[in-house]
Amino acid sequence: MTALLILLSCLATSDGPTRRLPPSGVLPARDALIDVARLASDTSPQAQLNLRKLLGHPAPEVRAAVLRALAAGPGIDSHVVAVYAEDESAEVRVAAMAALSPRRDPVARAAVAARLSDGVVEVRVAALAAAGRMRDPALLPLLQILAEDRDEAWRASTATALGVLGDPAAVPLLRAWALSATRGRTAQAAIAALGAIAH
Repeated sequence: MTALLILLSCLATSDGPTRRLPPSGVLPARDALIDVARLASDTSPQAQLNLRKLLGHPAPEVRAAVLRALAAGPGIDSHVVAVYAEDESAEVRVAAMAALSPRRDPVARAAVAARLSDGVVEVRVAALAAAGRMRDPALLPLLQILAEDRDEAWRASTATALGVLGDPAAVPLLRAWALSATRGRTAQAAIAALGAIAH
């Protein structure tokens, strides 16, 4: 019973559950992830503020979880997310791409465009998907340049992004890919993209 009372006193405060910090002053990643999960479903200003504070956590999995939670919630300023698009962790950069994808402002567009040449394939693919979901015609010329990459998976991802973008200006490139017998995955993705643009 005493242990339960100690635990409850550590977790309860006037502004919601918190934890006593260890001597290092940093909440362990596991505990921080629990807080992210709890705060993600709370849209109150205090919860959103506490969630944003966790963006400074040293564990990349915590920063990535916070970005995913903020992207699913009321949102966060593109300037803040753009900082994490440059994070040292690829996991955080991928999460930043997802958080930026619903935005169409110049800051979000620039951050996504910069990650299209990231050294980590997963980040490039996330940036490509974000570029398509932004549905920003200003990104079409960049996507068309990237389409010339020799990597089959990259071209297929580019075709998918062009389909999501939905700009009819991409039709000639997609049609050429769809008719190419030598580009299996790319041809399939191009056909699907043409269908998406037609609707």
